[in-house]
Amino acid sequence: MHPREAPSRVFWVAGLTAAAPGCAGIDQNGERVGAAAVDLVVEQLHANEFGRPPNPKTVLIEGRWVLGKTAPGPGHAGVKAH
Repeated sequence: MHPREAPSRVFWVAGLTAAAPGCAGIDQNGERVGAAAVDLVVEQLHANEFGRPPNPKTVLIEGRWVLGKTAPGPGHAGVKAH
């Protein structure tokens, strides 16, 4: 591809929200993220800890890929699986 040429296929991906129905992206599992945040705050309150913790805890809630019209994925017209 020449540096000034546009690629023949362009896909658009987003962190999914209700404002972007039909788009491909990552469902960030907001309900579980919120629940985990509440659990952390409750844990601090039970331990009588307030403010920013000296050793913050990291919690990972996995997202999941959602197919959509903006990036349909392998097996769809024009998309090759690797």
